[in-house]
Amino acid sequence: MDKAKQKLAVYGQSAGSYVAIKFSADVNPRTLILDCPFSSIHETFITRLFPRYLHRFLYFLLSYKLDNLANIGKVKSPTLFIHAKNDKVCPSFCSNELYHSSVAHKKVIYYHGVHINPEYPHALYSEVKSFIDSIPTN
Repeated sequence: MDKAKQKLAVYGQSAGSYVAIKFSADVNPRTLILDCPFSSIHETFITRLFPRYLHRFLYFLLSYKLDNLANIGKVKSPTLFIHAKNDKVCPSFCSNELYHSSVAHKKVIYYHGVHINPEYPHALYSEVKSFIDSIPTN
């Protein structure tokens, strides 16, 4: 691993988790941190946020599948999953699915809160720091 990648931490939040996972699969940064990631844009958002009669039409419109489950297995970097237990937009089971599909060194942290909580519990910061510090630098 070159020196620049040894220092690189990639962070993806909610819909940004797709870009973070794809980028990390290609670049192999020191760590990947996913905050309230979705497992599949179709399964997570379309089926939860829109009435059933619109699903087929929306699947047609969104023919490009943003499927994190299909890509997380390509990530070799240590990965931290962070998710709010009470997330109504992107349920915490999405992180659970991604966690179990990941082949990298990994950890999952669930906290009390809602989707994209701007005020994380203070203890969460120390857990994130501890995870990053536990990753050996070559």
